[in-house]
Amino acid sequence: MRTGQYVMIGALVALVALCVGNSSTQAQNLLLNPSFELDEDGDARPDGWDIHKDATVHFTARASDGSRALVVTEGYNFIQQDLQVEDMAGKTLSLRMDVVTEDGAGLGVLVGYMHQAEDGKQTWQNHQVTWDRRVGDEYPTQRFVVPIREDAVGPRLWLGIYRSNRQGTITIDNVLAALHDLSGEELVQMNVIEREWRYLHQRAAAARKVAPADESVRAVMSEAQSILDRCFAGERTMLSSAPRLTERLRELSAQVNAAVHPGAPVAVSFCGPYEPLGPGEIMSPEPGREATLVALPGEYRAAGLMLANGAEAPTLCTLRVEGLPDEGVHLSIRKQCFMENWYTKERERVADPLTLLANEGGAWTTLLQRGEIARLVIGLHFDGAPRQIAATVVVAPDGAGETRLPLRISVPGVETPAPGAFGHTAFIYPTSNVAAHSRDLVAADLGAHDVSLMEFPSLPPCRFSEEGELLSVDFGTQEAWMKSYCPHVQSMLLFWAPAYDKFACGEEKFLEPHSEAWNRALIELMGALFKAAEGWGYGMDRFVLLPYDEPSSGVYADSPNEKIEHLVSVMRLCREQFPDLRQAVTLSNYTYPADLEACLPYIDIALPHWPLPEQLPAKNAPETYSPRQAFTDTMLPMLQAEREKRGMRIWSYHVAGGKADDALLYNRAYPVRAFGAGQRGVGTWAYNVPRGTTWDDTETGVDYIFVYDGKEDHPTNRALNPTGEIVVPSIRWEGLREGIQDARILVALETALADGACPEAVRIRAQAAIDTARAMAQDDDAITWETVDALSAELRAVWAAM
Repeated sequence: MRTGQYVMIGALVALVALCVGNSSTQAQNLLLNPSFELDEDGDARPDGWDIHKDATVHFTARASDGSRALVVTEGYNFIQQDLQVEDMAGKTLSLRMDVVTEDGAGLGVLVGYMHQAEDGKQTWQNHQVTWDRRVGDEYPTQRFVVPIREDAVGPRLWLGIYRSNRQGTITIDNVLAALHDLSGEELVQMNVIEREWRYLHQRAAAARKVAPADESVRAVMSEAQSILDRCFAGERTMLSSAPRLTERLRELSAQVNAAVHPGAPVAVSFCGPYEPLGPGEIMSPEPGREATLVALPGEYRAAGLMLANGAEAPTLCTLRVEGLPDEGVHLSIRKQCFMENWYTKERERVADPLTLLANEGGAWTTLLQRGEIARLVIGLHFDGAPRQIAATVVVAPDGAGETRLPLRISVPGVETPAPGAFGHTAFIYPTSNVAAHSRDLVAADLGAHDVSLMEFPSLPPCRFSEEGELLSVDFGTQEAWMKSYCPHVQSMLLFWAPAYDKFACGEEKFLEPHSEAWNRALIELMGALFKAAEGWGYGMDRFVLLPYDEPSSGVYADSPNEKIEHLVSVMRLCREQFPDLRQAVTLSNYTYPADLEACLPYIDIALPHWPLPEQLPAKNAPETYSPRQAFTDTMLPMLQAEREKRGMRIWSYHVAGGKADDALLYNRAYPVRAFGAGQRGVGTWAYNVPRGTTWDDTETGVDYIFVYDGKEDHPTNRALNPTGEIVVPSIRWEGLREGIQDARILVALETALADGACPEAVRIRAQAAIDTARAMAQDDDAITWETVDALSAELRAVWAAM
């Protein structure tokens, strides 16, 4: 029913008040009939809302709040409300709604009001809160914050909810809107309180499914919802109550853990090591009591362990792994820790750092806060000896009995596939953060993560004549880098392109890039480096040239343009002068088929970006152009033909989303999926682009780096890194290594099948494993932690059987 047609508006307000209850926090919801419960005239349209004439809506009993929700199958701007709100200038509007999108539907939200323009006229201001948002089919709550301008005038506040792409079905329920005047700092504090109580509510909801008769869990949910409502309404007293709320939250969290695991002060279970712990997650009510681990000689493998503290106080837990040999197996125990990230700031926490537990004489310790759930990673590195180990993981909480879990480890007596079978490119800034002050530790870490090619940037201090003759150069930095990195990493990816316009030939005078003098300067400088490196004990085989990074014509219609001509010029010149120097090219989303065709004859290692998007912005390419389709149909066959003809390598690289990147799809499973897509290497920004401090991703931009700097004077480092470890890995970094180990086995199996060296008894299983990897490359839905772990186990079983 349309609001304007509703005569008894006072009666409607009264009915809404009865439906939502009498709490002062709930009454601050500005919207009428927020859960679509009221339809007094029975016209199958919710009272209090304007329904657009082109919209097709109906009610459903699949509700997140109350007895029904609203389903929209047709229309664009399908529902809206015009509100009358006094004194809203400079305040913040909080919006919350439970939404399901299906069949590709996109959610859009607009907020509008009048404001005083600079010319004195009153003008309508629209805020696009979100657009084309797809949220899935599990009723996730969407939260938005809209700052109202200081020059807002009049009482009209309009909210419109859209099926923004005019596709699919949207189900919506429990729409809330509230105004508050919290400052920016106060809003951050409120978001943190809201976040933690939201996670508690999620844990309690999960626990209720496990223990539906436990009234304490129902009470926790009710109390958590009350706190969430007060946060949503911007109740300032919440901020002064923060310490008390923290203690109460821990108390209730312990109650939830105790309800899921009655009788266990600290519950213990095996789990997957690199699946990030969700802050709203409970430990399974059916804990894993034993685990089996298969590792090939020399591999790094891990088992996961979850702990859930249901005790009434913080609990110190001591862990031991009994039964390991005195030599040949290196043990570490790490804890998944939570961080905020650039995209969601203080509104969410994600597990990412893996900090080393304190260890004294084989006893590893961690303090569990009251109500805390922790996920630990038991990391094991094996030497080349075959072993059968019957180990026991012992967890001893203070004041409670110990838990003993069997861990069976098998290291078969087989040869591990060669590391070079699958490439790993690590992009790195050697002069920043942890690499700047602990180069040897970083070098060892790169080697331990199977890095075969690392970025080698930074133009050395050099000076040329105006004719391009090299007059002086200082390779001191390059010498130090090579002596640290080359013992651990096979090849250096020489990358001087950012400084191509800095070939100095006088005071503030530089050679023109790609001129005859510049060409001479480049060749003389590279020749001098190769000669110096030979004196340090490293030949040209330890170098790969990256002449330009992500070369592209930019605009599809211009391909190949002058930029590609410059790329080809450098590659041709270097091939003529240094025929044994390998050259690599990163192929980005914007590298077009004609760009690739121009430089293809000179490429030795191709690194296409993975995955590629379906479309590019209209300013770059026509709507009909798909980078993904162009690569599959045109560019990949070109690369494969060169691989067949002259052994060119096809690897890949992925520009990750930092701490918020999907730990499964784009890290643990990335190498397996790359193999399935026909690529024989991966690339990451491993030690690249830390912005500000590595322990704070909310400062100046996304931190792409995969590790944390343990020397940073940062409170988060001090709080989470008890041992002061200098190179602290992330879940992403460790999971990627496991994926690379899997990919090496896949390459070895593929080679054995092609060479006829695979025994008949395992031929079918080997081919099935390869087919599984290929299916994973094509279908995101085929990727789960369970399917990836199952493939990993099968790969080692098949390889051992060979």
